[in-house]
Amino acid sequence: MAESRGQINARRLGTELLGLVFWGASAYLLMSLLSYSPSDPSFNRAGGSGPVRNWGGLVGAYLSDLLLQGLGLAALVLPALGAWLGWEHLRLKGLRWRPLQWIGLGLGLLVLCAALHLVTGAWAGGVSLRRAGGLAGYLLCSTLLAYMNPGGTWLLLLVLLSIGVLMMASTGLLSLVKTGVDRLKLHWRRLWSRVRPVQTRAQDKPGEGGRKKRKSRATKKSPLKKQPLKQMLLLLKS
Repeated sequence: MAESRGQINARRLGTELLGLVFWGASAYLLMSLLSYSPSDPSFNRAGGSGPVRNWGGLVGAYLSDLLLQGLGLAALVLPALGAWLGWEHLRLKGLRWRPLQWIGLGLGLLVLCAALHLVTGAWAGGVSLRRAGGLAGYLLCSTLLAYMNPGGTWLLLLVLLSIGVLMMASTGLLSLVKTGVDRLKLHWRRLWSRVRPVQTRAQDKPGEGGRKKRKSRATKKSPLKKQPLKQMLLLLKS
């Protein structure tokens, strides 16, 4: 049974409202993460006598502390993901991902936490920036480093990241690479068509005009083409 026009408009309005909700939640989450303060009350610290410094208030203080403790700097991916979801809903497309694709996204986020822990831990001696990967990065890296050392850990993280990308793309590796190469070629052709000067296209025009002029002069000089019969009679009489 076909939907009525009122039902279509109601569904469209609901999708757009959901997109705005995603945008608002992403902005609030980003604001809370950027204004995180260790002196604010959290799950592992009692509230002090001073005011809450987090821009998101008490809720933002608890939320930012939970995400930064668990995911570290990788928590900044969540506002970007929410903004993308909002944009897809405002375009009335939505996001019809299967559970396997969401699992791939979670795996990629976990790999990012571990990579942040490895990079910042090696750069800062494992002390000042140890929480950059959060608790998830610390637990994963401490387990892998104990058995595989840094080289094997990086190799395994690269494999896990590839698996997560394939799960999100929901396609084969060769087709994914082919799609990426085709898109790069398409963008390169568009860029080249814009950068290429217009003068190169117009260089042949003066030459064509010169050829036409020379042809017209040649036809004027040769009266045989204009009056061939009369010239032949004159030649015969002579």
